[in-house]
Amino acid sequence: MVFYRAIALRHTNRYAYERSKAVPADWREFLRRTGDDQGARVILFDEGEDRRVFDAAVVEATQAIIDDKTMIADSDRWFRSSRAEIEAHRDGPTLDAAGLSFFALTYARLFSVSPETSHSAWLRNTRDVQLASAPLTGLIAVSDRYDRTATLAAGRVWQRLHLSATMCGLAMQPLNQPIEMIDRERQSGRGAQWAKRIARLTGDEWQATFSFRAGFASRPASPSPRRRLRDVVLE
Repeated sequence: MVFYRAIALRHTNRYAYERSKAVPADWREFLRRTGDDQGARVILFDEGEDRRVFDAAVVEATQAIIDDKTMIADSDRWFRSSRAEIEAHRDGPTLDAAGLSFFALTYARLFSVSPETSHSAWLRNTRDVQLASAPLTGLIAVSDRYDRTATLAAGRVWQRLHLSATMCGLAMQPLNQPIEMIDRERQSGRGAQWAKRIARLTGDEWQATFSFRAGFASRPASPSPRRRLRDVVLE
């Protein structure tokens, strides 16, 4: 595949996917093989106990992030809710790219929404829309999630997966809440319960460093704002 053709078309899609429409078998096999030459492994879940474990981990990690006042406050700082913020920063998530329904998006634009309401909507959308509608979810795992070379390899694998999905008419979205909780426990010295929980899905030889969902989206995603090339290139 010539992936560069998909760069301008690739967008994270947070809308509902078509659960009853399975991803093509050849693309699924491509996912399984991608990473073999990078020292990474792609682990997929569609139905069964492992899928239930994955879904529960994402939902409970979302709730854990919301309950962590420092963590959710740091996350909220990235959200760009106004046109002025978008133009000033040109990064972070926005209302238009949040996967909201027409009515929820209209309400959020017209009225001030409290952080508590926003957090509840995030949890509800994660559980009832994004996970409930996804025919396929997965993890990208490496031998050491804190090894810089392995981290870069996992990033290259994700880019390859997302670009190939775009060329096949498929949508993808990171659902990295469990991995964020692994990092949070390590940062705060609160043990490694999340790492042990996700290790049930990877085995002891692999460590998950990225999680995602994939499928045919119910509607196309809006592009998120990005910085201009001249803003990030150093001369």
